[in-house]
Amino acid sequence: MSQQTSIEHKNQPNMNIPTAPASGDSRNSITLRYDVREEDLAIVREIVESTGFFYPPEVDVAVELVDERLRKGEASGYHFAFAEVDGRTVGYSCYGPIACTASSFDIFWIAIHCDAQRHGLGKWLMSVTEELIFGQGGERIYVETSGREHYLPTRKFYDRCEYHQIAELPEFYGPGDSKVIYLKTKPTAASPLVPAPPSGNPSPWVTSPEPPVAGMLTPPPPPPGTLTPVPPCVQPPARLPLPEPLPDPLPAELLLPESL
Repeated sequence: MSQQTSIEHKNQPNMNIPTAPASGDSRNSITLRYDVREEDLAIVREIVESTGFFYPPEVDVAVELVDERLRKGEASGYHFAFAEVDGRTVGYSCYGPIACTASSFDIFWIAIHCDAQRHGLGKWLMSVTEELIFGQGGERIYVETSGREHYLPTRKFYDRCEYHQIAELPEFYGPGDSKVIYLKTKPTAASPLVPAPPSGNPSPWVTSPEPPVAGMLTPPPPPPGTLTPVPPCVQPPARLPLPEPLPDPLPAELLLPESL
């Protein structure tokens, strides 16, 4: 597992695809394929059935999504990524935008053939799928699975892929079979407020003890012994004249009635 497997791409613009996991054989090469073919109907059925996790109706649904893509193209809303090792398709993912949302996507399916598991291929294909989604403007990725004990490895897989459980719907699939929903959001790169100066060229700015306001730089302090003028907006107001003393005794019109 120390060697890196070569990777090729078909039918997809250049992207920042994660490095493929090594397969233990330096002759192996992984190809990512994004177009959907007629033979994928049988390939997807074989991959999903080999996992041993899904009921026959669920396998049928996985195949139906492939058929939908073949009939409607991108208008189907289903996108695929197929992982091929030496020409054989050993895994795939299916994802798409969630209708009536600004930037949310579902990963509907991700499966690796049983004889290609335990090599990190599933986690790598998940990373590939995430990059594809982010590259298409997605910012929130949702995945769903069953809450049954049988699906504990699947839930642990999502944990390892840094998804967070956000909801569980009891009895969703049937008695004792809940739906567990996970979420992963697009990472945001924190950009520094003040860019680092070039090497060997001291910055003309200094950092204040408190974090500066975003988009502003802190000016250098004045030279020693220089008085800093007070800005006009904070100059103390001129002293107001004192009021003249009231007459004593007060005029009758200023006296309060005794009845108050």
